[in-house]
Amino acid sequence: MDAPVSVETLSESDRAVRSIQSIQQELSGALIDTKLKNGAGRFASSNPVLQPAFDYIFTHKHENFSLKEMAKLCHISPSYFSRIFTKETGENFSVFIARLKIEWAKRLLESTDSPIHQVSDDLGFCDTGYFIKTFKKFENLTPAVYRNMYAGISAK
Repeated sequence: MDAPVSVETLSESDRAVRSIQSIQQELSGALIDTKLKNGAGRFASSNPVLQPAFDYIFTHKHENFSLKEMAKLCHISPSYFSRIFTKETGENFSVFIARLKIEWAKRLLESTDSPIHQVSDDLGFCDTGYFIKTFKKFENLTPAVYRNMYAGISAK
């Protein structure tokens, strides 16, 4: 079993890479937040080739879709779609979609009394356990704890 890595044992380049990854995650989260707050929940792409994919994603929140399907919708190859999507969003397709769905989940948890399994279903997660695991990966707490924390904050 591998021993946990401490900051002291990381090389300078490893620390730099981790720092860059952390900054990238923060920027991507801010990008999604900004895009969700603009207009009617649409993502205005700076690359018009990608706009059909973003329109589809934002109007089909309850579905699961693949990179190949989105590339086909944009009439480009999956590899080219992947490259320009990452350039546009700062994240690869699967991470971006997961993060976006968690942002939508947070909104639902804040604004509805829907059970966790319903929020999971509404956003197209294959099962509630996977939704909870994904939510915890991005937010460092479970959806139930998030809802309780939000309810406590908004009650003040």
